[in-house]
Amino acid sequence: MAAPHVAGSLAVLRQAFPNASVTELEPMLKENGRSISYPGATTPRIQLDDAALGATPRPGPDQYFNTRGRILDSVQLSANSTMAVQVAGVAGLPATGIRAVALNLAAKGDWFNSGSLAVYPSGEAEPESNVLFYDSGRYTSTMVIAKVGADGKVKVVNRSGAPVRVTLDVHGHTRAAADAAVGGTYMPISPVRPAERTVIPAWGNVQLATAGMSGVPASGVDTVALTVMVKSAATGTIRVYAAGDIYPIDANIDYPANTAAQFFTIVKPGPDGKINLHNLGAGTVEISVDVSGYYTSAQRGSTTKAIRPASVAKAVTITAGGTRVLRFTGVPDIPSSGVAAVGLSVAAKASAAGIVSVVPQSGPNTARVVAYPASKDTSGFTTAALRQDGTVVLKNEGTSQVTVSVDAYAYFPAR
Repeated sequence: MAAPHVAGSLAVLRQAFPNASVTELEPMLKENGRSISYPGATTPRIQLDDAALGATPRPGPDQYFNTRGRILDSVQLSANSTMAVQVAGVAGLPATGIRAVALNLAAKGDWFNSGSLAVYPSGEAEPESNVLFYDSGRYTSTMVIAKVGADGKVKVVNRSGAPVRVTLDVHGHTRAAADAAVGGTYMPISPVRPAERTVIPAWGNVQLATAGMSGVPASGVDTVALTVMVKSAATGTIRVYAAGDIYPIDANIDYPANTAAQFFTIVKPGPDGKINLHNLGAGTVEISVDVSGYYTSAQRGSTTKAIRPASVAKAVTITAGGTRVLRFTGVPDIPSSGVAAVGLSVAAKASAAGIVSVVPQSGPNTARVVAYPASKDTSGFTTAALRQDGTVVLKNEGTSQVTVSVDAYAYFPAR
């Protein structure tokens, strides 16, 4: 069947390059093919999209643009109510055409209360899932890739019998149509752990080199996707930003005392390829970092397809040290094939503290998603690469059984 595939590919190339001869088209197929190996030989397979579009990225929809701005500042959301929040045209974001935002949500109970938040695109049905669980002790936070409604708004739901203070910060966005500039496309990698229980001093900084780490190019990286685990005997906040940039006003997380917590972020490296983690606290803090992928405008990768939150697993249990396979067949708005990675929110609760992680197809490191304390609902977000069989495997790294619910907020089509 090789001849029909080659003939069809040449026909597509002839449409893309009508003035090129067959002699000129043939090298396009050969030079853009991806090598495959089998006993006794290595040969390139046809990679028609690269041959037709070229290796140089072009502007397109659903590419990721690094932005950072506050769209909601400690606004009170009443008990059991929903607020529509304007995203388009706020904090330097484009006034029209926004498809999704990387949204950092922070919430604190206003009347010594606890509760949960949901976020979803304006104009679509409210999901059952919760993206963030909060209490009155601190601003609990998480980042999520959130789809934006056609009116340029997202809706935030307070599921509590008392009001809550909500702060929303945007760390990036995608557009429904091509921008004049080339945006970033996503490249998932086998998880890399550049920091393991690294100590940041009180009011101090740690810089991590992301450029050139395993799976990440030395150049051409716009932003990196990572999860940071934090633990301290004191309280404080952590800010992650490009080395050399101005200190941002918004915190990624307010961390509690004597309790492990985590946050996901998509952050721009500085000109030297480093990111800065700043501890705004009177005590030392211990951090561990897992990098799960990067965005680049220097090569073509996966675009970011945000969806209305869709349930993948609801209140399933994972034994201590055990795993759970997540399958995406039948999950609304996610194709049954051709998906490279997914953006997942994981909610966890157990009788003892632990961590839920993603087990990759290969490599020595898991990608930690959520650090759950004892007897308390907790959530985390990550971008997880699918395994060869199209699944994601979660692992309970705790000492007791944990109950988890998983919801998809985005997917990344395979190239």
